[in-house]
Amino acid sequence: MKVRFIFIAHSVFVCLIILGAMGLAFSVSAATVVVPGTANPWLAGMPDGSMAFRLSQFDSAPSQSPIQVLDINIVAGSLFSFRASGSVSTTFNPSFFGPDGSSFGGHRNTENGISGTTNNVAALVGIFLGPDRPDLSLAPPDTIFFPVHQDYTLLSPGLRQVFFIGDGLTSMGVQQQVMVPDGATRLFLGVTDIFSVNGDNAGNFEVFVAVPEPGTLRLALLAVVLLAGWNGLRGSRGSLLR
Repeated sequence: MKVRFIFIAHSVFVCLIILGAMGLAFSVSAATVVVPGTANPWLAGMPDGSMAFRLSQFDSAPSQSPIQVLDINIVAGSLFSFRASGSVSTTFNPSFFGPDGSSFGGHRNTENGISGTTNNVAALVGIFLGPDRPDLSLAPPDTIFFPVHQDYTLLSPGLRQVFFIGDGLTSMGVQQQVMVPDGATRLFLGVTDIFSVNGDNAGNFEVFVAVPEPGTLRLALLAVVLLAGWNGLRGSRGSLLR
C-alpha cells in the first residue's frame, strides 16, 4: 500500500510538471501597434533629420519613420506571427487597400542600407535591424514579393531586408510565420508606397504581433522527456503494484 501511495504521489507530481511546462510552452510575447500609411520602411533605424527619396520628393524622420515594435522579445530563430487589419490609400491610387496592398505593384530601390523590394503598393511590410544604423552597412539583396512569393508559410528574411507581411495569412487562411535573423534586435513595420512618398498617404493598419517566449518550448520538451522517463520507471515497478 505504501509503494502504491508513493507511486500515485509521484505520478501526480510529474503530471503537474508536464501541465505547467506545456502551459509555458504556449505563452507568448505579444504587442499591438498602429502603423500609419505614412510609415516609410526605408527610414527604419535612422536618426531624426534622415531622408528617404522617391523621384524629386522625400520623406523624413521622424515624421514618416516606420513603427518600431516594442515590448516584445526578439531572439534569433524565433518565429513571429502577424495579424493585421485596416486600410491605407496612396496618392498614386486614392482607393483604400487592406494590409495585402493593391493588386498592382512595382520596384523600390535600396536606400539607407535597407534592401530594395518588388512589392504590392500600400502593403504592410517589416524590417529586422540590429543595434546599429542601417546605413553604416551595404544593403542586402533586394526582395521580390510581387506578383508572387507572398503566399509563404515560413519566411527567413535577412537583416535589413524588407519583407511582405500583408494580413499575416496565406490565401488559404493559414497563419504565416517569419523567422528572426541572426543579429536582429529591432523590428519595424511600414507601408510600401512604390511610386511616390509616404508622407501624403492616409489610413492605418492595426497589427497584432506575437512570438513564443524564449525557452518555453525547451521546457515543454523537457516535460515530455520526464514523462517518458517516469513511464519507464513505472513499468519497472509494475510488479510491486500488483
